[in-house]
Amino acid sequence: MPVARSIVHRNARTNAGRRLLDVALKDDETLAWIMWHLCDRSVLETSLEGSLPRRDGQIRGFHDLTWLYSRSPLVQGASRIELHEAAYLYDLATSLERPRVAEISRFKGGTTFLLAAAGADVLSLDLQSGMQAGFDSELERALRRYGLADRVRLEVGDSHTYPVEPASFDVVFLDGAYTYEARQSDFATWWPAVVPGGHFIVHSIERGDVRWPVLERTWAGDTRFRAELAQRTDGDVAPDAPESFTDLVKRPPAGEAA
Repeated sequence: MPVARSIVHRNARTNAGRRLLDVALKDDETLAWIMWHLCDRSVLETSLEGSLPRRDGQIRGFHDLTWLYSRSPLVQGASRIELHEAAYLYDLATSLERPRVAEISRFKGGTTFLLAAAGADVLSLDLQSGMQAGFDSELERALRRYGLADRVRLEVGDSHTYPVEPASFDVVFLDGAYTYEARQSDFATWWPAVVPGGHFIVHSIERGDVRWPVLERTWAGDTRFRAELAQRTDGDVAPDAPESFTDLVKRPPAGEAA
């Protein structure tokens, strides 16, 4: 494999190789596949700690957190959610009084940091891995630097079996495994934990994303699950959420006032 990779690298730098690449990029599906892998490489090479502003400052609003994000799915910042998605989460968290938020899958912790900065108390759950341990160390230092550490609890565990108290969270943000079965299992575990009037938010991918021609098949189960959410009678989909979010607002039980 290293020899084959070396041959590919050498030929890609030739005029013939670049012409071949130019032709390939004119195909929408090939472009989407390349963008998908470049996005993954970009976010892996981005450090949360390295993205912090050089000078410490007070977080007065969302504009003080834009360093977490990029304007493009290709060059992603310390968070994998995009700027308009982050703005929606920030506005939601600040509209509630110190909300209790459960975040399912944190990766580098950009969204964890955002929610804490917006005034939320955050339970962030992710599966253990060697890579995740390094990300968590950076996140913990960043939280301490901004005086947010007391608002965040980082947990390692399986979101499908994690013990959850009923009506214990104002917001559940689901950003984990996107197969139909995984989404169903997470919903069965975490929907009872949402308070009446609370939000269960599923993060997906927009159809207008340049990667969609390749990812559409991979995310088919997620698309099916989100369509089923929209048909539920115990919740209402927030109409102003980004296309990549399904924000299901829980209805109070029958006979109870909202």
